[in-house]
Amino acid sequence: MSVFTTLFLLDLCRYTYIFNLLAIFDETLSMKNFLIIFSLLFLTSSFTDKDVKRFGFYSNEKSTDGEHSIGYTIRLWKYNNNIIGKIEFNEGLIGDQVGGFIQNVKYNSKTGNLTFESLLELEKITFIGKVYRAKIIGNVIWKTKTDKNQVLAKCCNDAEINRDFPTIKEWKSMWRKFE
Repeated sequence: MSVFTTLFLLDLCRYTYIFNLLAIFDETLSMKNFLIIFSLLFLTSSFTDKDVKRFGFYSNEKSTDGEHSIGYTIRLWKYNNNIIGKIEFNEGLIGDQVGGFIQNVKYNSKTGNLTFESLLELEKITFIGKVYRAKIIGNVIWKTKTDKNQVLAKCCNDAEINRDFPTIKEWKSMWRKFE
């Protein structure tokens, strides 16, 4: 079942529930009660997050010679109250970075704590860190090493993909261009 089908069915269930509530009031439904129920219908449908919102791009990738670079880039979006995105790592020629989609994401918006896993070159990595207004600081744990206290500054505002997407389908389609 596609994401769109699931979202449609959720909306349909929500509307069915509201109309069942209306049936309870039947003929005794006052205008005030009708407005309350209509407001609930409107509010619940407006809180359904169907679009993919930019959360932030962060990087500490640096080059000393213009040909080689080293560092991480994390690209994050918010979708259905979850964080989605990709992490990339480069240690060599610019443009030869390895990347993977993040999974098992845990984010606390009150504390800024962020953890996730990803696969980079078939190796599972874990990121444990904290999101600040203009940076992310954290540890990247590999099987054979831990890159501690990585400071990734907010960046890349002019990047073509650093934007909101109207649907998850369009967000996924954007990544296919890079495969």
